[in-house]
Amino acid sequence: MTNKIAVGDETLLYGETYSLQKESTQKMAQHQNHTTARFNGVKVFSATMAQERENLGEKVTSWIKEHQNCQIVDTIVTQSSDEAFHCLAITVFWWEDK
Repeated sequence: MTNKIAVGDETLLYGETYSLQKESTQKMAQHQNHTTARFNGVKVFSATMAQERENLGEKVTSWIKEHQNCQIVDTIVTQSSDEAFHCLAITVFWWEDK
């Protein structure tokens, strides 16, 4: 099963990230725990409670829609657990012309 975040007509696939600009669908660099993409902004979305984890994709999608001037260049999805909690984090790297 592939996890994904729907963004308008585009889709952000966990593990394989594609540009969100319609005219460019080049595959971006994706590594297990670091990025090689050039970026000048980063945002981390995280959740530990089950309901928050279920809604995390919608939260990321909403942020992306509100920041259309930011070109997403990479994402990293991280999951960690202990005896009591499961944490899901989505790290979004972007480039913004300043």
